[in-house]
Amino acid sequence: MSVDVRRPRQYEEMLKKLCQEDGRIFTTYKDALVFAACLGFNRERRVSFDKDSDRVRMEVFRGEYDAAIFHCIGIAHTLDPTIMGSAREAERIKIFEEYACGGLEIIEAEVYAASGQWEQTLLAMIVKQAKGEVSVLDDITSAFA
Repeated sequence: MSVDVRRPRQYEEMLKKLCQEDGRIFTTYKDALVFAACLGFNRERRVSFDKDSDRVRMEVFRGEYDAAIFHCIGIAHTLDPTIMGSAREAERIKIFEEYACGGLEIIEAEVYAASGQWEQTLLAMIVKQAKGEVSVLDDITSAFA
């Protein structure tokens, strides 16, 4: 049984602007959540939430890159490779959701609520993350080196 990925309700307006409106940064909610989860993990910001808006079907995250993100974040957080098993899918998704919520909190504080053109600020954050000496995936996988 697949569990869908929750989107934190408190960031719904921001997510719509990031994913649906003119000048959007991400083409899908999935892409925004993946970036936010990586950012949240990178900055050690995991935030639980109770209220969610529309969910993103887990099937949308079935690409190799998406699965790697879920697995890497899950393993790095728990230090237990059995988190990759289907029996622990719901736990792995919850960890991802909470890091995504933490990343959305960072985006809201540093980008969305900041003065100026938030689109440019977010793009600068993405470029900085991508061009940094250590990428988010390197950071996630370094826990096992």
